[in-house]
Amino acid sequence: MTTAPTPRMRPVDRLLVLDDVGPTRRDRIRPETRRAYLYLAPATLVVGGLLVWPAIRTVVDSLTIGCRGVCLGNFTDAWSDPLARRALLRTLAWAVALPVVLTAVGYLLAVVSRRVRRAGVLTVLLVAPMALPMLATAVAFRLLYDPDPSRGLVTALTGRVIGSDAPQALGPGLVTFAMMSAFVWAYLGLSVVVFRRVLDAIPSQQVSMIMAETGRRREVYRWLYWPILRRVAALLVGLAGLFSARSFDLLLALVPGSSQPAGEVLALHVWRYGAGPTAGPAAALSVLWFAVLALTVVLPLISFRAQWRMPPVDVTVWDRHLPARYSGLRHRLAQALCVAAIVLWLIPAALLVFASLHADATLATDGLSGALSLASFGQVLGAGGMLGNYLGTGLFALLVAVLVVAFAGPAAYALGWLRPPGRGALLTVVVVCATVPVQAITMPLVQTLGTARLSGTGQAFVLAHLALGIPLTTALLYGAFGSLSPEQMRQAAIHHGAEAAGPGRATLMQVGPNLFAAGVLQFVQVWNDVAVGLLFAPPQLSPIGLSLLGQLRYYTTGSGHVAAATVLFSVVPLVAVMAARKQIVRLLMAGVSGNWQAKPTKR
Repeated sequence: MTTAPTPRMRPVDRLLVLDDVGPTRRDRIRPETRRAYLYLAPATLVVGGLLVWPAIRTVVDSLTIGCRGVCLGNFTDAWSDPLARRALLRTLAWAVALPVVLTAVGYLLAVVSRRVRRAGVLTVLLVAPMALPMLATAVAFRLLYDPDPSRGLVTALTGRVIGSDAPQALGPGLVTFAMMSAFVWAYLGLSVVVFRRVLDAIPSQQVSMIMAETGRRREVYRWLYWPILRRVAALLVGLAGLFSARSFDLLLALVPGSSQPAGEVLALHVWRYGAGPTAGPAAALSVLWFAVLALTVVLPLISFRAQWRMPPVDVTVWDRHLPARYSGLRHRLAQALCVAAIVLWLIPAALLVFASLHADATLATDGLSGALSLASFGQVLGAGGMLGNYLGTGLFALLVAVLVVAFAGPAAYALGWLRPPGRGALLTVVVVCATVPVQAITMPLVQTLGTARLSGTGQAFVLAHLALGIPLTTALLYGAFGSLSPEQMRQAAIHHGAEAAGPGRATLMQVGPNLFAAGVLQFVQVWNDVAVGLLFAPPQLSPIGLSLLGQLRYYTTGSGHVAAATVLFSVVPLVAVMAARKQIVRLLMAGVSGNWQAKPTKR
């Protein structure tokens, strides 16, 4: 007898609908549990050998190096070092303050932009910096805060306001503010766009129904908006915490060497002192870093345990359920806020492009008021091997992106749809692995690659990117597979019987945009990378990010060609993200609406 489909069916339930002849033997009508683990095996081998094992080695080193047996002496030594202690506390501040600021300000701008006409320009301008390499953001803000008032806009404006010489903008007292302002500029657009899409997806009929029944606006927020926004805020807080751990490029390129100790975070401190006599305390700091990042990313996901599903999001329709426009004073204030945000987000990018249109000598002597010229671009493009670096970096990033999706896709399918026993624990491990910073596992990973005789090779460079990229990509794609409806999978089983054994063509068509978006994000991550290249790139490979980092040593006398190289470096990721922005938002929306419960629901 045919069974009626339940709200959420496993392959056994789907195929019972199709095959009601003979006994319902489990081994005949649905894939066995071991099949799900088979999909997980490739990603598990790579991540387990190149990420989990080095992380375990770091924990062991923190307890054993310099000790007889097991002791906590390295943790004590790390805390007693003033520089290490300040780096740890500063990292905690980054992990707590920045996610809160990004989430709160992002929600405010999202709400305001929905009630102002032609706010699409604001969202585009806010999203664009997210695509830029963090190295490019650092160069733009270094120009913005340049101590020379002929180049540094902030320095010049501050000097005019206070009527005397302005303090050095990138001095020890303002390093943290400069870094945090650059970080907010880079990632605020993500919060705004995600909140906008979710708010636009809420049907106005539900709002009207709750208002008609209760007569109070706060009940709408309590029963409709809050369950949705809580999950969105949790996702954004987790992502912001993850991004804050990758501030290595920002500090290294934005702050002059003499001022770096005043803003040093663990990303830079562990990289500098991770070997030699300080290896034990550095390992202890890495363990504390693991704990901070894991809590920052994992704790917000508790909000995803609630049994709730968001209304479907149509990312092709922007103004689907817009509220009434503001009027009078509120309208003028909202417009002023949007205009102010547009101006603030235009300034760093415009300053970078404008500086690139000056020759080095002109920029050094006359500042930004000097004559415009394309000499800096000619200098960059005429440098030996520069175009080859662009092509090589692009091909390498494309290769890594394809490999990461090839490993992460089956793993996400197994966790999101097949849902084997132990899925909750596996998913937690995936999320924790996505937070592991490469600086914290450098020495154990180098030793592991050396054991396989791969240290210092191109294969080691690829494997390091794979190990770091697979967990985050799996976590993002998990939401895409978890949000597939049973009806979609049933139709896939009807038209493509292989769906019982694995993801067939119909399923891939459903999640195809998500796979594409995940590939674009990974391509951009590899293209923009500096940390992995600095630690693992072999001499014969020269990623474009490392080339630009090397040119920063000539920043004082060569600001023009540094700005030109940064502009050229930023074009590829900017075009990639802007072209795929709808698919990227859909991928993040799947993460919000996907099934993130720690335990399977009853069927």
